[in-house]
Amino acid sequence: MPMASHLRSWLKATHQQATSLPLSPQIVRDGLATLTKQYTSDNINMAAIVNCTVAQSNIHCRIYQPELKPPHQANATHLPVILFLHGGGHLCGSIDIYDAISRQLASCCQAIVVTIGYRLAPEHPYPAGIDDALHSLLHIHETLTTMGVPFTNSLSLVGDSAGAAMAATLVQQLQYQEKELINKLVLIYPSLDYTLSARSLGVHGEGYLLESKKIEWYFDQYFTEHADRHGASPLFGKLTHAHPETLVLTAQYCPIKDDGRRYYHRLLAHHVKAFYLEQPNSIHAFLNLPDLMPEASAHTYSAIAKFLS
Repeated sequence: MPMASHLRSWLKATHQQATSLPLSPQIVRDGLATLTKQYTSDNINMAAIVNCTVAQSNIHCRIYQPELKPPHQANATHLPVILFLHGGGHLCGSIDIYDAISRQLASCCQAIVVTIGYRLAPEHPYPAGIDDALHSLLHIHETLTTMGVPFTNSLSLVGDSAGAAMAATLVQQLQYQEKELINKLVLIYPSLDYTLSARSLGVHGEGYLLESKKIEWYFDQYFTEHADRHGASPLFGKLTHAHPETLVLTAQYCPIKDDGRRYYHRLLAHHVKAFYLEQPNSIHAFLNLPDLMPEASAHTYSAIAKFLS
């Protein structure tokens, strides 16, 4: 599908502005926060929001309890749970920046969403963030019980970009032991290959907001000098039939969309039930830009809600 004219114009202006800025963790962090705030006008009300720490840790988290919609209003006192791992290239993003996305997930899916503030690179390189995510996942029910939040035993894992890489990593780690813990997995424009072998990087690696040089820089901040990037890449990890049912969502003009597509085909080859959906007329991180790409955002939340229902 040809790119919408308004998106093409926006990308051109954004690219011209971005080329004049140096790359540093703080500049990238501020940039993501500014873009998200500028292009997110809708803020969905919640029945309750709880800020706390994950049980047996000092990992910050935020618990979102949605206002119930029909037919859930009648008898839903306990809701399913989503653990959400935000994106940001492993070195930016936060609970606050992804607040609107967390609210949308809770409302659309009629689920309790727990978003965690995992440690970020370069201050805390690989695998610190994954360690935080794993602890949060294993203690999510204890955390909810401690905070007095009623829940069902249905637990899904949703990851966005770098958060999707972490989510896929956790699933692969747990498929041998805690294989019944995670019911379903959702990967939103996932970054799954730290070796940068995706063909789509050459096609959409420049001029589409997330650029190949920037991705390479992100990974250089995330990994120490001698880290095994191939071994850390979920795309090349071992899969078994115990891998949970998975929905992979990508964007038409995303430079890493082949990561998601290749992972989807690997899941099918291992007889894992999986679904793949590419949003047309969209770029990486479109959920952070819902006012710019409202159709892609709405369709994505609808697809996630349908998959998790």
